[in-house]
Amino acid sequence: RDLVRSRGLGDVYKRQGVNLSFTGGNEQYENAEKTKTSYSGYDIQPFFRYYFAGADKFKFYGDLRVGFGGMTTKQEDNTAATYDDKKSSTFDVGAYAGAQYWFNPSWSMAADLGVLGYGSMTSNKGETDAAGKSKEETDSSFGLLGDFNAVSFSMFYHF
Repeated sequence: RDLVRSRGLGDVYKRQGVNLSFTGGNEQYENAEKTKTSYSGYDIQPFFRYYFAGADKFKFYGDLRVGFGGMTTKQEDNTAATYDDKKSSTFDVGAYAGAQYWFNPSWSMAADLGVLGYGSMTSNKGETDAAGKSKEETDSSFGLLGDFNAVSFSMFYHF
């Protein structure tokens, strides 16, 4: 444990880690075309965490995270023709606040909420221009992330 003394906050513990997540699925819509959507993606998010005041098994923390990811989405209709095939990539940076509870030295659970962040997503729109190059669009955002509907819960195994 890297223990650092701070003024007024008690003990502060420094930790680093990496979140790695994969997602995928299929959705079918009951419309006239019987549209089917399938998607798969990944996200890699290194983080730097600082633990602040709390009890023995319960601590508050602040995170700084940098994330990179990608996703592929395909849509098909009842003619089995793929009419929308999109790829996207993401980059994000954010500050998060949370609390973590340790069940034992190996297992813990955390809940956090984004505070401030920047995000950028580039997608190929599934279209090409006259030269055959993929048309891309980029959406970027920066701002406060304090949406209480977006609390994230995580389980951790500590080596």
